[in-house]
This record gives sequence, C-alpha cells and structure tokens, in this order.
Amino acid sequence: MINTLNESSLHKTLKELYSLNSPGSKMEVPAGPFIADIVEADGSVIEIQTGNLSSLLKKCMFCIENKRKIKIVYPLAVEKYIETRNLKSGKCSKRKSPAKKNLYSVFREITGLYPILLNKYFTLEILEVSIIEERTDTGELQQSRNGLRRFRKSWNKDGKRINRIGENYLLHGKKSYRKLLPDKTPESFSAKELYNIFISEGKKISLDQVHLLIWVYSKAGLIEFIKKEGRSNIYRLT
Repeated sequence: MINTLNESSLHKTLKELYSLNSPGSKMEVPAGPFIADIVEADGSVIEIQTGNLSSLLKKCMFCIENKRKIKIVYPLAVEKYIETRNLKSGKCSKRKSPAKKNLYSVFREITGLYPILLNKYFTLEILEVSIIEERTDTGELQQSRNGLRRFRKSWNKDGKRINRIGENYLLHGKKSYRKLLPDKTPESFSAKELYNIFISEGKKISLDQVHLLIWVYSKAGLIEFIKKEGRSNIYRLT
C-alpha cells in the first residue's frame, strides 16, 4: 500500500477503525497531489494525524478549494504507558508515564490551522486515547533514530499502540469552539480573568494554554481584541 512505510500501530489501528465505520470508504487513495488516509464514498477525506496538525494545512486547503469535506482525527494521549523491551535480558517492563495531556493541549498543535478552523468543509475530531509507547533498550548509549537527542540514551522508541479509547470531541463551526470556553465567560475578559473562570469551574487548564487558546481564537475570528487595560489585553466574543 502507498505511504505505509514506518506507519505506527496507533495510526494504522485508527485508520482501519474509521474506514470500517464508513461503508464504501477506501484507504490510501490519491487526492490531487496528496495521499489521503481515507476517502469516503461521497469523496470526503479523513486524515489520522498523530503528529503536528499544522503540517496538514496544505492538504486541507487543497480539499477546501475543491469543495471536498476533510476531517482530521487527532488522537490525544491523555494517558501514556511506557513498555520497554530489554534486548539483552529479553525481559519487558511497563510503567505509567507522569506526562499528562488534556483537551486544551490541542491548541499548541493547531496554531497553523487557524485560517481554516471555521471553514464549512473542515472538521477537527479530538479523540482521547490511552496509549502504550514501545521502546527497545540495547544497553548501549545511542542517538535517537531522528537524530534529535541532546544526550544519548540506551533506548529508542519503536512505536505507539492504543490501550484504550475514551471521549471524542467534534469541532466544526463557531458553536463547537465556544463550548470549550467556560460557561460563565463574560462579555469581555483578559487572559488571566478567563483562566480564573476556567479554574473556578473545575477545568484542568494552565495559564499558558489559555494564552494559546486566545491566540488561536483571535486569529480564527472567534474573539477580538477591544482595548488594553494596564498591561492586559481585553477581548470579547465575536
């Protein structure tokens, strides 16, 4: 099949799952100059993206310009386990990673997609998953396969697989994005005020994530800057 070299178990599993749930769909189909993960019977495109979402902008723009619906499915690892196989001993160990992501973590990934977030042909589906990251420990210090390690380690990543699938969130149109804001969002607000409202409603979000949300929403036209009060920018919903 086209474009399946080095495909992760996580990506392959989700691709097959979404294809099975869409009768008449086909996987790895040419779409203009691109290869689509899934093309549904009506010509709509589904892309499973486990990496940087912004890298799909050109493919999305091609679909939109040709009036084809495109949905990006982003598996958000809200829970991660690390499974390490030791080549010398043959033993396998497993531990839970302290790293945690939440729904608002996605805003770091979609900064490059703001021009199309509200386009009628575009949908973003965030799928909460528990994953297992597979590693192989050789016992010898080595560089990572992508050559990006600052310090050598004795293990390398082999891939990721799904442990469990949780909630999913469909983002399409203004109303869906507004639902991610606190219920008590006032007519105008600063980033700090919005953060405090999130916290008061029991939402797990950091101040940095609030700043990213505001940046994306401003660029997408969901909110607008209205004035400056002291050192704070004040915004309102559009």
